[in-house]
Amino acid sequence: MQLIKLIYSYFVFINILTFVFYGVDKYKASKNQYRISEFFLLSLVVIGGFLGSSFGMLLFKHKLSKKKFITTIIVSTVFYMLLLGAYIFNLKFF
Repeated sequence: MQLIKLIYSYFVFINILTFVFYGVDKYKASKNQYRISEFFLLSLVVIGGFLGSSFGMLLFKHKLSKKKFITTIIVSTVFYMLLLGAYIFNLKFF
């Protein structure tokens, strides 16, 4: 059960962090300042920040026209939902 709490905490943390980075990048874009790299933003999505990035994109109206962001979020969301489903139904892949 301790592992579940740790995983839950990780996902809460990474999604809040991702949301904040999307907001910071949008702010920097509006001020013509040095931006956060797309690679870094996409990496946050892949390592679990798919919800934070989705909310950040919608709330800040940021990166909505970039297909690679939309695609990465969809693929990551499906991947993590499959992992969650496998855990819930106690499926073993390895």
